[in-house]
Amino acid sequence: MRRRDFVTISGLAAAGFALPRATAKSMMVREKEKVIIIGAGMAGLAAADTLRNATGYDVTILEARQRIGGRVNSDSSLGVTVDLGGSWIHGTFLNPLNKLTKRFGAKTVKTDYDHIYLYDSNGKKLADGDVEELDEAWEEVLEDAWRSMRSLGSGVSIGKAVDYVLKGEKLTPIEQRFLAWRKATLEIATAADLDDVSLSADADAGYEGNDLFLPKGFISLVEPLSRGLDIRLGHIVKKIEWSQAGVKVTTTGTPNRALCNACHDHGLFPDNIWPKTAEGDEKVFEADRVIVTLPLGVLQAGINGDGPKFSPELPKEKIEAIEGLNIADANKVAMLFEKRFWPKKPHFFGVLGDPGKGYPTYQNYFMGLDEPVLVGFAGGNSIRSRELLSDADTVALAMAELRKMFGDSIPEPSRHVVTRWHSDPFAVGSYSYVPAGTKTNPRKTLRKPVGDSLFFAGEAASTEDPGTVTGAYMSGVAEAKRIIGLA
Repeated sequence: MRRRDFVTISGLAAAGFALPRATAKSMMVREKEKVIIIGAGMAGLAAADTLRNATGYDVTILEARQRIGGRVNSDSSLGVTVDLGGSWIHGTFLNPLNKLTKRFGAKTVKTDYDHIYLYDSNGKKLADGDVEELDEAWEEVLEDAWRSMRSLGSGVSIGKAVDYVLKGEKLTPIEQRFLAWRKATLEIATAADLDDVSLSADADAGYEGNDLFLPKGFISLVEPLSRGLDIRLGHIVKKIEWSQAGVKVTTTGTPNRALCNACHDHGLFPDNIWPKTAEGDEKVFEADRVIVTLPLGVLQAGINGDGPKFSPELPKEKIEAIEGLNIADANKVAMLFEKRFWPKKPHFFGVLGDPGKGYPTYQNYFMGLDEPVLVGFAGGNSIRSRELLSDADTVALAMAELRKMFGDSIPEPSRHVVTRWHSDPFAVGSYSYVPAGTKTNPRKTLRKPVGDSLFFAGEAASTEDPGTVTGAYMSGVAEAKRIIGLA
């Protein structure tokens, strides 16, 4: 079972014209098909890039935000680029994102999840040998949990499978604290409580090789991938009308200009290339086909509340697939300090304690990047209530843990940024997961097109690598190729 390797630290007919009979077939000219892509995240950009590399397609991307990237968000407000959403390329061998780094010359840094300094709840650093021994035991638990499906059934949750394996085991206090921490780190990968997540349905194929971190952020892939594309920022999709004859997409303008932190307001994309839309400015776009790359939470909002509406309503099986998946939540707190006060070499730091309150794992940006930045990670259902905390209270939680590790005298951060993905109306969560008890994988139905005009892509529609940037990218490519195959 591979879950983005955090498991170990813890994807209208064309018109021709008449020619002489002898040459009509060989010289047939086809008008360009118009394709609308909803969402300028990695899936949408991948689909648009694939279509433009074919001939005969006129592609427009409609993006609600005032920036590109979607749940990939490279933030530079600290003076250092920090990815607030997707952060890693998971595995290098045959991974298409690794090919993109070579295509665009993007710098990468290898990540070693095992290079972590772990501190007990009393602030004492655990010996490397002890951590290694505890990790080996944890990996055996995961392997046994996977095998337990024979007894518990394929719909069993990760949490129940782990509890089943450990039933009757008498753990020492340190083993209990380590187990709680490992579960918390696994909830960073699943972004949901382990009792809620199916053990088998979201097991991805994964890629061999090292995980790669992008020191200049995922924007170093997203921005060059987007160059030359017709992207309309600030277009909130309100209605998608579809039929075999074509599609109409109605949008309104984005009211919150503060959402932009990497594009217009930083001068990366001039207005004369990608024009903004004024608040309330309604527009209608017509095309032959549409690729919907909206996040799962936004699709669910459209079905159950204030979100994009489909007309006519989506088929029953498609609605059941959307509602059959759950949206997970993972958040970060990134903190810039005047200077480093922590050890230079580890890739990560961890602290045993109450996993429901703080950030069990911190990434060390100084290692390989020489920047005095620590980024805390947390996931699970408790994230939603913690999003109600102020920035100051969130930073205070993180600092309390850091002071356990590095002493009471460490300084406050000079700058910080806090993510709240569930509260973001254009995300409504971090990524999707298959809930425990699910008999069949809803992703297979979600990714199926409706007729020849309505297509779906995104990490939630990926059956190979759900919940990852790679999965989103591959799903976008796949749907673009599906459209090309219809020609």
